[in-house]
Amino acid sequence: MLHNIKKSLTPRRLIMSLFNTPETSTLTIGQLINAGSLFDFEPSSVRMAVTRLIKDHLINSVERGVYCSGKNAEALYAEIQGWRTADKKMKPWQGDWHLALTTHLGRTNKSQLRSMTRAFQLYGFAEIELGVWIRPANLIQNVNQLYQNLLEIGMREQCYLLTVNEIAKHHHQTWLTQWPIEKLQASYRETTERLNKSQQSFANMSTEEAAKESLLLGESAIRLINLDPLLPREIIDTDEFQSLVSCMLAYDKIGQFYWQKFLAN
Repeated sequence: MLHNIKKSLTPRRLIMSLFNTPETSTLTIGQLINAGSLFDFEPSSVRMAVTRLIKDHLINSVERGVYCSGKNAEALYAEIQGWRTADKKMKPWQGDWHLALTTHLGRTNKSQLRSMTRAFQLYGFAEIELGVWIRPANLIQNVNQLYQNLLEIGMREQCYLLTVNEIAKHHHQTWLTQWPIEKLQASYRETTERLNKSQQSFANMSTEEAAKESLLLGESAIRLINLDPLLPREIIDTDEFQSLVSCMLAYDKIGQFYWQKFLAN
């Protein structure tokens, strides 16, 4: 499992992850290279990632060989840290739905199509027909706020976004089954179990081993939480999702302890 997670980690993602913590204000190139060595990243790869992150204004050079978070990182970090309050993004569901229509936009521009698809999926929409996307209207944003949020991450301005409060019973029952509920709930349970087992094993690990494992498993869990469709309890057992978030909050504190200890050496 850790091997599969590690394959998706890059020097760039590692550096961004290290800066994405309240305890870290600056890091030296030596600290970044040492961190990279835990994941078998060559120093040259780490240096190249630093150069590109500076170019993208995601980190800044404070002085020679010392870096801090850049001006373009704030919004990104806020989005990533949204996992901490995932359960606060939902409100009680009244049975109404958000409906997005894109069929009139065509499908010739593949780049725009990919961006729109990603935007809808990030907000938990399911495509029930070609160009017809739905999700329960249980997010705290109203339809105008949701429209603006979707625009910012790839939806086209010409897309129609509606809130529907009455649909035929047959369609309602069909819409309730558009998400892989069993798979989602299994992923909550499995990830929570992995986090608990990992936390229990830290006592038998070196600082380096604990730091490495906490980052790999933590990144995987955070990604799962951030990509969750945030469905209401009428569709899914939300208690299991909230248990995962609570478990990850505790795990993150311990992981940060080991990383601060590792970086201080």
